[in-house]
Amino acid sequence: MISTAMDRPGWPVVSQRRRLADLARLELGFEDTWFVRQLRGYLHSLHTPRGMLSFALAIAVTCGVLVHERCLAVAGVLCVVIGTGTYLPGVIAGNARVRLNFETERATEDDEIALNVRIEPREAIPLVGLTIDTGASFANVRANASDRWHFVLPTIWPWKRTMLRRQVRRQVKRRGCYRLDQATVMCSFPFRLREARAHVASDGMLIVWPKIYPISKWPEVTIGSDDYGQMMSPAKGTSGDTTGLREFRRGDDPRRIHWPQTARLGQLVMREQQRSTNPRMCVHLDSPAQFETWESDWAVRLAASFLAGAERMGWQCDLELGDDDSHDRRVFHGHDTAFYLDRLAAFGDAESLTMIESDAASDKIPRERLRLSIVSARSALPSAGSQAVVVLGEPSSDFHSTEHVWLHFANESDVIAWLDAGRGES
Repeated sequence: MISTAMDRPGWPVVSQRRRLADLARLELGFEDTWFVRQLRGYLHSLHTPRGMLSFALAIAVTCGVLVHERCLAVAGVLCVVIGTGTYLPGVIAGNARVRLNFETERATEDDEIALNVRIEPREAIPLVGLTIDTGASFANVRANASDRWHFVLPTIWPWKRTMLRRQVRRQVKRRGCYRLDQATVMCSFPFRLREARAHVASDGMLIVWPKIYPISKWPEVTIGSDDYGQMMSPAKGTSGDTTGLREFRRGDDPRRIHWPQTARLGQLVMREQQRSTNPRMCVHLDSPAQFETWESDWAVRLAASFLAGAERMGWQCDLELGDDDSHDRRVFHGHDTAFYLDRLAAFGDAESLTMIESDAASDKIPRERLRLSIVSARSALPSAGSQAVVVLGEPSSDFHSTEHVWLHFANESDVIAWLDAGRGES
């Protein structure tokens, strides 16, 4: 019957052999099938301590049944080891009451920060092999694996519920908003068969500001400023050029009397003058999606340095974040440098968008200002309203230079060399 069916035109012998060969090659050739995936998972588990002990337990039980009953004693010992390594880490981790908080709320890049750790056992059970994992949330805007912070807690042998305090220090390399809301305490004692985790109570947040460099070179564009570093406003005041004349009012300064017109009219005539104010500067940062890693870091550092330097000179500073035509654009007006540094620390961090959106200015920034834009070479250069443009990165093929480009840094070393040169000249 089989040979007859195989001899039919629709069932050629060659095709049947090919199907069997394909099936064998699929299953026995370690292709991606369900059986092979299950087999790979089992073989991978043998490389873990629990897999090796379970395999040894299976062999001991088999030998105890088939070979000699003394092997069952070995199987019993292995059961005790597996049970202890499985349940004891959960007991130890659950018994530890841990609280974390930062010693300070704000720091700057390359500063050493301190993390306060308070450990209190719930019951008089030794706390052995505990490790604190600060979690993925303890990362900055350009996070990587090296930003995760692990540290081992000391062993506590309490005969009663005692509290232990410890302080851990670390140097932060990058700006960002550091949180501890996902921190956990881990334990895999004694045999690393299972890693038990328990939540750690934490409060507060650490804001790491970008590093600030002294700025000695400023754009030559000074909107409406005079030799004294003050800006003439069109509003009425007591300094600057004369804008008009009016009659004398009680309380007017006699030094502003216009004597020729007073003698001509026979009554006191006062001069109205412009009001002088401190210069206003606005720093504009392009959208964070336009920058690469080093470009984003140095763009924020340059923005912080310009804002801090302008405030030291008595200028009024504003901050713009995002593209001019984007709905994600945020404007901050009339704040101090510390406020701007908080926003720059969170620049590019999606989780900190709430902090960036808060306190955004709804009023329009005055036009009489110096607008300094820091953009990437791959983005469209701002044209309207920018008197000075700082470009970061290698220009693309469609890069078009404009007359407003003040500085162009092709790489990170160019920025450092410009800052060092300015520091040397000062």
